[in-house]
Amino acid sequence: MPAAWTGADEALATSNGQADLVEQKRGFWVAGLGIFALWNLFTLVGALAGDSPVCPSWSRPSRPARP
Repeated sequence: MPAAWTGADEALATSNGQADLVEQKRGFWVAGLGIFALWNLFTLVGALAGDSPVCPSWSRPSRPARP
């Protein structure tokens, strides 16, 4: 099951770039786990930043036009 979480294209490409079988396995796991960890970390950062009270004016809903 953990291998399914790390089976990104980048992990496969990293492992295929190695000649030695041990290095292929290491490349797969290091790239896959790195992508998994960083993806989730930056998803969390984005979620927290999206709920930030400091928001640029362009992201606020526009006010209705005055008659």
